[in-house]
Amino acid sequence: MSSLLIHPQTKLKVTGYLNQPTHALLLTGEEGSGKLHLSKWLGDQLQLTRYIVEAEEGKSAISIDQVRDLYTLTKTGSALLVIIKDAHNLSKEAQNAFLKLLEEPPKEVRFILTTDNNDAILSTIRSRSQEIRILPLAKREIQKIGRA
Repeated sequence: MSSLLIHPQTKLKVTGYLNQPTHALLLTGEEGSGKLHLSKWLGDQLQLTRYIVEAEEGKSAISIDQVRDLYTLTKTGSALLVIIKDAHNLSKEAQNAFLKLLEEPPKEVRFILTTDNNDAILSTIRSRSQEIRILPLAKREIQKIGRA
């Protein structure tokens, strides 16, 4: 984990997740905090093929059709990590459809949702996901890294 520059408390939680990965992880933190980078890194550590879902070009929301496509994708039996980038952009309909995937998660599939607006995620999705808050590094930690 030495290649990751993350807050020590965040690092502890990430280590715990890697020791016992859950089917759904919610990474929360400020915009630009490295949630997507950490998601990809976790996929590499778990040796899973990554599939990233985000709002289509020119659209502001992740559509229910994009979530429905996940039903087919996740039924292949492949070891897969589905990253939902900016999950707060899931439409309400898409969130409800995604909830069905979380209620009966495919065996070899892990989900990571990233968000900087936790309140925009349905409470039922949050309750079925392990949450890790990406804490910012203190200035002294950043300065220490810069001197190394």
